[in-house]
Amino acid sequence: MSRAAILLSILGVLLITVGWYLVLVKPTINEKAETEILIDTEVDIEFRLTSQRAALRKIEDNMLAYLAALSVIERSIPTSPQTASLIDDLAILAEETGMAWQSGSYGNPTRPEGQAYLEIPLTLTIQGQFFELLGYLYGIADMDRLIRLESISISPTQDDQGFTILNVAVTALAFTSSEIDIPAVDETTDESPPDGTDDESTPTEDESEAAAHVLMAAF
Repeated sequence: MSRAAILLSILGVLLITVGWYLVLVKPTINEKAETEILIDTEVDIEFRLTSQRAALRKIEDNMLAYLAALSVIERSIPTSPQTASLIDDLAILAEETGMAWQSGSYGNPTRPEGQAYLEIPLTLTIQGQFFELLGYLYGIADMDRLIRLESISISPTQDDQGFTILNVAVTALAFTSSEIDIPAVDETTDESPPDGTDDESTPTEDESEAAAHVLMAAF
């Protein structure tokens, strides 16, 4: 075979190879590259969506925590005074803890200087034994409504069986965020007479004051 024929054969093979590459191989390579780009794009989009979903879930969790905290605050310091129902709740608590409810009253809400809330003064009179009184005061601390005890005055007596009975006057503050001014009302009094007393066996005033200090220290 002559040199020219060999060169023509080689040239033909090269042309066929180039044609095969251009027609079959290169489109496949280009398609593969485009597919890889699409995959990378989808992976990036999925990553961003996952991040956004996590961020939204965190916002949702924070929102639920915020709403729960807001609900607690609104129960502690309601947007309306709700004084009548508060007095009823305190009377019911007295019954549940074994204290004899004597009376309960409230005054007009007043706003402390520079504060966003209003204070409602409360005056309660109850009667019972020492541990029943402790249960009542702890019950006040456990109420949804925020109540701050201001003072406790105790006047002890003894009944016919020799048990010490405490006549207790409590002043406290409840709170509200409302601007509504509620007129003061007369005390609601239980007309049932207190247990019998014996003046000769009544504890001293110092003992009464000491008991009051013990109760205030517990709260």
